[in-house]
Amino acid sequence: MGLKDSLRSYKQDPFSFFDNLSLVVYGNNLNFFQKYKRAQQTALWMAVICGVLWLLLGFDSTPLQFIHVLIEGIPGLILGQKSWGDVTTIYNNFYGKEMHYSAFVIYLLMFYGLSKNWEARGIVKSKNMAYSFSFMFLAVGLFEWF
Repeated sequence: MGLKDSLRSYKQDPFSFFDNLSLVVYGNNLNFFQKYKRAQQTALWMAVICGVLWLLLGFDSTPLQFIHVLIEGIPGLILGQKSWGDVTTIYNNFYGKEMHYSAFVIYLLMFYGLSKNWEARGIVKSKNMAYSFSFMFLAVGLFEWF
């Protein structure tokens, strides 16, 4: 299929174009939409994991806390340049900053719920992604506005 044919296919039905796009690298198909059931299951499991982390680490806990501890704290601790108190300070400095685990729980559960609900109506794969993300961002926008 040439470039003209690809553009014509995209113009006719952009959702089907992305659903069937071949993204094979080293024998692995990287097209998210061709493994759609697996993506739904992954979203559900990630929501559960983020929910557990949210409960264990606190309401305002964020993934950013761990990133800074892994990048700044642990190497300094291993090299003897930082103490456990320094690592704890780094962890606490980023508590509540950036995207919270609760947001990830909301995003992932909304995607899972919407994808399951719309699947029966024939709204699947890339079309579902467009609809789900639109509704998720609308919901988050309304929540943050208040």
